Amino acid sequence: MEQDLDMENEDDINIDLKSFGEDDLIKFVNTFNPNWMHDMLMEEDDDNEHEDDNNDDDCEDDSNSNSDSNYEQEPAQSLFTSSVKREFPWKITNLNIETKIKIKMSKNEEEYLLSTVNKSWLDKMSPRIRRLYRKMAVRRIKRLGNMRLIDWDNDREEKVDKKEGRVIDRFRTDFLTARSEQRLIGFCEHGEICSPYTQRKLKPFIRRDENCQPLWLKVMAEMDAKVNGKKDNWKPRARSTVDFSYVRPQHIPGINSLACQFFWPGIDLTECLQYPDFTCVVLYKKLIIGFGILVPDIGFEESYISFFLIRPEWRNAGIGTFMLYHLIQTSMGKDVTLHVSATNPALILYQKFGFKIEQFVQDFYDKYMTTGAKESRHALFLRLSR
Repeated sequence: MEQDLDMENEDDINIDLKSFGEDDLIKFVNTFNPNWMHDMLMEEDDDNEHEDDNNDDDCEDDSNSNSDSNYEQEPAQSLFTSSVKREFPWKITNLNIETKIKIKMSKNEEEYLLSTVNKSWLDKMSPRIRRLYRKMAVRRIKRLGNMRLIDWDNDREEKVDKKEGRVIDRFRTDFLTARSEQRLIGFCEHGEICSPYTQRKLKPFIRRDENCQPLWLKVMAEMDAKVNGKKDNWKPRARSTVDFSYVRPQHIPGINSLACQFFWPGIDLTECLQYPDFTCVVLYKKLIIGFGILVPDIGFEESYISFFLIRPEWRNAGIGTFMLYHLIQTSMGKDVTLHVSATNPALILYQKFGFKIEQFVQDFYDKYMTTGAKESRHALFLRLSR
């Protein structure tokens, strides 16, 4: 049986081409496709790709249905608003910078610059710098000799704004002319004044203290008794009151003289006449004992004590305590700030009233104090929070 089947297969395979005619061979050759196997395989691949696409579509439909079921609502819109980021300053090309106004160097700044320059460096400097150093040295010699300076900077038309920089810079000036009587005497008129800042009627006195006994009055009373005690019908002089009042125009020369003597030269406190209800001047008869000035417009919720001074021989008698209390009460609802030298004994008084140290400022008084000053050039920034 197997042999018969093999024979049949061999007959099927072994085709005798001689049995075909010429016409039949031509038809067979014309209809024969040599790429029939390649075409068949390509058709199978197309069918498989079509089936895969159908399966992917079914999977996507299933995933979409699942996602819709899981996330039914879209997330809420963010409440943050976006703003356009500003460009960096160094990338801005069109800058309208006014360079016409040049700030003048003050007398204290010249003194500080001369004191910090090492003379051994001058030989290595350019002629222009050496010439500038000699000009500043000549100006200092003329000031010491009370000689007139040829200052071309004062003839300029532009004025420097005093409100720029630190608060105490607005009280500086290099031109103070006052007679010796005005420097020593402060006259007090007994009358009300109107404050230009708050339009309030200010009384002539804040307080009149009869029990105050400073060291200076005790010493003068002892000297008077020692000299005149043996005279007949001698009686000790009656003491006058220590008067606390608001600043007036006639106080300005004496206050400026005290400020230049105990702080640094070139202080002009005329500006405080614009807000006299934030000031306090202490008088004994016509002598100015001390003063305190508070600047109310330093900030919306902040005021600044620019100057606070009591003569050394009148201290430790409660004068500074009441004066500081008065300045704090005039600035109710605002924080009171001030700078004080690190070695100033008034720091203890400020801490008694609740001032706290916020910052240690190095070389704060460098451009104000002259060479040889006893006080420290470093400052403490204090704040009384409300």
